Amino acid sequence: MPFTDATPTSDHETLLKKLRQSPLLDRYVRAFRQATGLSLWLTGPDTSQSCEAINPFCQAVAHRTGGCEACERSHSELISRGGQEAVTVKCFARLRETAVPVRFGRMLIGHLRTGQVFAELPKESHFQQALKVLREGTEFRECHLEPLRAAYFSGKVLTEEHYQAIVDLLVIFGVQLSCELERIPQTGESSLPEPIGKVCRHLKANSDSEFSLETLAGIACLSPHHLCTVFKTSTGMTLTEFQNRHRIMQAKKRLASRHARINEVALDVGFGSLSQFNRCFRKYAGLSPTEFRTHSRPVGHPSSRTNQIGPKTQA
Repeated sequence: MPFTDATPTSDHETLLKKLRQSPLLDRYVRAFRQATGLSLWLTGPDTSQSCEAINPFCQAVAHRTGGCEACERSHSELISRGGQEAVTVKCFARLRETAVPVRFGRMLIGHLRTGQVFAELPKESHFQQALKVLREGTEFRECHLEPLRAAYFSGKVLTEEHYQAIVDLLVIFGVQLSCELERIPQTGESSLPEPIGKVCRHLKANSDSEFSLETLAGIACLSPHHLCTVFKTSTGMTLTEFQNRHRIMQAKKRLASRHARINEVALDVGFGSLSQFNRCFRKYAGLSPTEFRTHSRPVGHPSSRTNQIGPKTQA
């Protein structure tokens, strides 16, 4: 019989830390900032407050008035709604901010955050509306008025179409980061205990085959129970999860080629049925094989449907 065991919950803080150290993220952030003029940062899944005040008005509000409840509500809403897909909210000052989720299977690891830009040129009436909210705060002083005004009208303006294109790029990058996360747990394999390293290499080299727990225990020269315990301790995953994650990673490479059919990919990487493949793919990739293929297409690809991956925007 094929081996069976429970699927554990990975340590998202460890994965988030490793992701922040990823050369891929560093390279993309620098390219994003240079190409768009906007800042981009990666926050944890429960970070409700903006970690980087990039808009002059946001900086002024934070430094001169100590922030406000309206800001906190906007950030909290952004994070609470952004667990499954990109979400954009508009704050009391008419500034847009976006959060794009980065997932490891079903687990939310964090958010790519950008924004704090206007959709249209700010008007005096807009500033007065924002000022009314700020005056409700206990730390507001009238001496803050002119610095706040100057900061407000110096804010960056991007049209809806331009900003939407930027968000689409972030969504695609979020998928790429999820793929990067799939590789992180398998790094450092050479440092694993030799019996566990043997099993890992065997499963990866024969990922299209099924093995009984007894067979794998024989390869490791351990008892079945001891193998399960040591494997989980060493890799952070169960045997089943390790094999399935590797299969899904191989499937992603095949799906990115655009040529192979999904049912062919499922069988080639070792799944017995298309339904089993679809369930497992969604579990570890966070979306269906069809959605993954659509999202991983280059921007401008004739078959891409960016309207399906854009943000939900609050007016």
